[in-house]
Amino acid sequence: MKGFLMRFPSLLLAATILFATPAITNLHAADPAPPGLSVYISFSPAASKPDAFSCSAEITDLATGAILAKPQILGIKGESGQTQVGDETSKIVLAVLVNKAGTNGTYTVTYSKSGKVVGIQKGSISL
Repeated sequence: MKGFLMRFPSLLLAATILFATPAITNLHAADPAPPGLSVYISFSPAASKPDAFSCSAEITDLATGAILAKPQILGIKGESGQTQVGDETSKIVLAVLVNKAGTNGTYTVTYSKSGKVVGIQKGSISL
C-alpha cells in the first residue's frame, strides 16, 4: 500500500489530510495556552568591579502587551544570581549566570500565577 501511495502523490496528500483532520479538530478543543512572555535581556560589565556583571531584563506579557517587570541583577562572574518580582498571585523569577571568563551569560525567567508556573523561558547569550 505504501508503494502505491508513493506513486500517486495526490492520494498520499489526500490520505494525510484525511487522517490528520481529526487531530487538528482536537487541538482546537484543548485548553487555551498559557500567556507567552517576551523577554529582553542585556548583560554588561559592572563598572565597580572587573569580576562583576550587570544584568537588566524587560519582561512583557504577549497577550496584553503589558510590561510585567524590569528586574536588574548585579552579580559576580561564575556565581549565579536571582531576583524575584511580585507575590504569590503573580510572580516572576529571573535567574542568571555569567561564566568566569565573562564570555557567556545564561538566564531563566519563570512566570507563576496563583502558585502555578505558566511560563518558562531560557536562553544563552555570547558576551
